[in-house]
Amino acid sequence: MQKVLDLLEKHVQWVALGLGALWLLFMAWSYVINPPAKVMIGSADLKAAAVDEYTLKNAVGPLENEMKPGKEVPAMQVDQFAERWQERMEWKGAEPISLAGIVWSKVPIPPAIIDMNRQPGPIGPIVPQGPGPGPGPGLR
Repeated sequence: MQKVLDLLEKHVQWVALGLGALWLLFMAWSYVINPPAKVMIGSADLKAAAVDEYTLKNAVGPLENEMKPGKEVPAMQVDQFAERWQERMEWKGAEPISLAGIVWSKVPIPPAIIDMNRQPGPIGPIVPQGPGPGPGPGLR
């Protein structure tokens, strides 16, 4: 082990130059010889410079030909969103909202309150009271 360390200490500059050269070769292979800027469009494997030509020939050209004057304009159906919004703002066709059970959802309503034709007695109308105090702590 000592011999290897002595040898590395004597020739450390060559080891560093060798590692640098390996890194340079790896970067040249990765970015120059085999460039990473490739894209697969359809079945074509294109580099960055060829994408514009491919797009011009295969997408823009046919689109421009179809947009030239003299072609029949397709019928377009436009949704009448303004009228639909106006109807909603005026509550046309809205279903009534049931408020029963919202206010007294936890208190049973006595039948005397439900009967609107009943005349109040000498004491006045029956007003339901909320539930009384619950059981003390630990009694549930």
